[in-house]
Amino acid sequence: MGCGRLAIFCLVFAASAFGQMDGSSLRAKFGVPLNREVFTVRPRIEMIVDYSPTGNQVCRLELPGLAPMPADAAPGVGINTKKIIDEIVAEIVPPSMRGKAGASMCTSSGKNGMCSTDYENVSIAESLDGARRTAVIVRFKIAGCGER
Repeated sequence: MGCGRLAIFCLVFAASAFGQMDGSSLRAKFGVPLNREVFTVRPRIEMIVDYSPTGNQVCRLELPGLAPMPADAAPGVGINTKKIIDEIVAEIVPPSMRGKAGASMCTSSGKNGMCSTDYENVSIAESLDGARRTAVIVRFKIAGCGER
């Protein structure tokens, strides 16, 4: 390796070494991290769960808007990937847990949008990219679960 190449290598290596951050630096800059876990609820479908600061209560669940197409699905076979996510939401937060349904609303800005339904105990929102649902978010209405 020539002298010039060695100098460039050393500079790149040194820059990357000094660019490292640790948890203490991030906490000092952004505050306490979220109390969060990720669960695999079905093959290739992950659910993000945010807990209250005490870690005792689930405050928020987030699932993808659509399930991934099964790898073994035949071309042209219609599989309702939205229905799979809806079934997971119904399993985790059944209607009896949601309480009485309240108002529903949809908003959009360009091709991005959000539709939500409010219930006594939770709110369920769907984020949209055009007509495609990109996420389903369930927020629980319990003490200690303020907006983050």
